[in-house]
Amino acid sequence: MTMGKQGIASGSAGLAVEKAARILVVDDEDIIRVLLDEILTEEGYKVFQAEDGRQAVDMLEKESFDLIISDMVMPEVGGIEVLQAAFRIDPHYPVIMITGYPSVETAVKLVSMGAADYITKPFNVDLIKVTVAKVLTMRKSNNVGGETSSGEAFGSLDPGTGAYNIQMFSGLLDNEVARSQYRTHQVSLLVLQIDKFESYVGKGGAAAGDQLVRTLCKVINERRRPGDVLGRSGSSEFALLLPETGREDAEALGHQIRKGVEWNFTVSAGIANFPRDAREPEAIFTTARSAMEAAMQRGGDAILMPK
Repeated sequence: MTMGKQGIASGSAGLAVEKAARILVVDDEDIIRVLLDEILTEEGYKVFQAEDGRQAVDMLEKESFDLIISDMVMPEVGGIEVLQAAFRIDPHYPVIMITGYPSVETAVKLVSMGAADYITKPFNVDLIKVTVAKVLTMRKSNNVGGETSSGEAFGSLDPGTGAYNIQMFSGLLDNEVARSQYRTHQVSLLVLQIDKFESYVGKGGAAAGDQLVRTLCKVINERRRPGDVLGRSGSSEFALLLPETGREDAEALGHQIRKGVEWNFTVSAGIANFPRDAREPEAIFTTARSAMEAAMQRGGDAILMPK
């Protein structure tokens, strides 16, 4: 997906799949390993199996792989231990975790541990193919001289605010929309920007602008719910991903945030909802940002959404 002014490329379409990739599948359930082996082999990958976490760790010490797909919960040596063992070899080893608990909170937890992505049980075959291809493409595009990935594509926080940077947020939005398509959930996106930000910076300098941005981030964090995901999408712009949330609830949260900063400055916001307003991640973001820009053009301090 392309997200606004900074142009982040999505891994959900037009992927150049690395067919020769070596993939290690780790799961203590035979049926899961065999199923993943069949799916990935049909895609042209070379698949290796580990029956449990301990065998996976042994294999990692002896062989190299382009990608690891590991169940999170296994007896004795679990998926987190496999992840840690991989990172001892290479701090940026691409690992996809398997979990039976699909949610944005799960995604945030796993990503914070260093996982490149995750897939959920019960499996959706198309989503597995897209996720694997995306991670391998990200790895390949970030290799330097054939060396291991720098890991930058696998996400980080915005250093100024602690919110997710636009690349990580883009990936989380892609994943949440994909999962919502298969589970018929709503997703709303709230995009907010400080009104007349350039004027504040012109009068008080960059430090004054930074303080306003940190204040807005703090207010959003105080009001967002567990599971909502915050990303910084511009110099004074934030995007808030709201899983399983309708437009009205998104608007109510937006007004809470708007009122939380009105003593200091004002913000404009736009809302877009999946599937009502748009069905693709890029279109959802563009729709929400366009609504926000319309609110700013009307004088700011307002929240708009498509009719």
